[in-house]
Amino acid sequence: MNNTFTGRNIAFFEPSQDFATNPSLICLAEELLNVGARIDIFMPKFGKYPNPNINNKYSIYSFPKKMRLWTGSIRQSLNNCLNNIKLVTKKETLQAYSTLKRKRYDLIFGINEEGLISAADFTKKYSTPLIYLNFEIFFMDELLTYIDRKEKTREIKVSQLVNLVLIQDKWRADLLASENNIDEKKFAYLPIAPRLAKNTIKSQYLRKKYNIPENKFIILHSGSFASWTHADELLENVDKWPDNTILLIHTRYRPDENDKQINKIINKNSPNIILSTDLLDDQTYEKMVCSADIGLVLYKKIPGSKYVQKNIETIGLSSGKFSYYMKYGLPTISMGQKTYDELLKEYSFGYNLGTFEEMPEGLKKLTVNYEEFSREATRLFSEKLAFDLFWPNVSEKILNIINSTS
Repeated sequence: MNNTFTGRNIAFFEPSQDFATNPSLICLAEELLNVGARIDIFMPKFGKYPNPNINNKYSIYSFPKKMRLWTGSIRQSLNNCLNNIKLVTKKETLQAYSTLKRKRYDLIFGINEEGLISAADFTKKYSTPLIYLNFEIFFMDELLTYIDRKEKTREIKVSQLVNLVLIQDKWRADLLASENNIDEKKFAYLPIAPRLAKNTIKSQYLRKKYNIPENKFIILHSGSFASWTHADELLENVDKWPDNTILLIHTRYRPDENDKQINKIINKNSPNIILSTDLLDDQTYEKMVCSADIGLVLYKKIPGSKYVQKNIETIGLSSGKFSYYMKYGLPTISMGQKTYDELLKEYSFGYNLGTFEEMPEGLKKLTVNYEEFSREATRLFSEKLAFDLFWPNVSEKILNIINSTS
């Protein structure tokens, strides 16, 4: 029996383009490569997001999408069928299916609902162990369309049969276990977080790039910039901030020209707002975060969307930007997040506000006692979040699964 990862073939089924912006996925793939595994990633072609450049030691293939005959409306169904017909004739898609048919994987990771369902078709056929990497929890009572409810039913069924579920924290594990009726013994925790820092010396990346004076505190809002991240409230509130602060908004994707929120920033033309839309690899992104002073983690429940209702209310350790802020000692302000309320009982890393009216005063308090808040942030990261803390347990479970099914 092979008691190592050496020579093991492992695949990731990632239905989105944002593999490279998820530190857990990057660290997981890197560690598996470091211990001798061979990695294939099945994901959509790069578009608005950066390329997951994991030392060029892996292969990327098209995600094996299934054709939906009915998506909820005649127009959407016709467009979907036409797009799928184009996809299946593409060389990249044919190559992906050929690889899946030819290779025998020792393990497959299904990422989120669509990745899990797609991976299950192949793991069942070849008796391959399957791990569910869950970053988004969908709830049946929040789903409005037939196709969403049908997919949720399939996800529930498959998730009960997987070998392991990797999820970010106990709060989210309890939610998914209850919603999908999964045995809690199948869960292991893996926050969306990078590794422990080897060097946390402050970077000058943002100050040099945008000529920001030293007497200004850089307040960073990174990631998606939309209604569900309080984009409108933030832009309205920034004029009330202390004079020694400046807001830098960085999107993790390349926005469309007609992006409503981005155009609001441009039209506002405020000297206190800087917009960054560059696609950054994970190392450059860390350099950017390390050059900021305070982080914003703002999420808002939006009725009608399966992504930003209960799922967003308990995002907690499923927020990658929160982990990056903690790693580099950025005191952080969040808005109405129960998970952060719990963490603030043990670590004074910032404030979890109730309304935007509290934002100016919250920022002022952070700047006055900056060093204390910063130390607490790094302490939280090193004790609760860093990928290194969880990898030994996770890697042992993964290897045990491979060995027990090979």
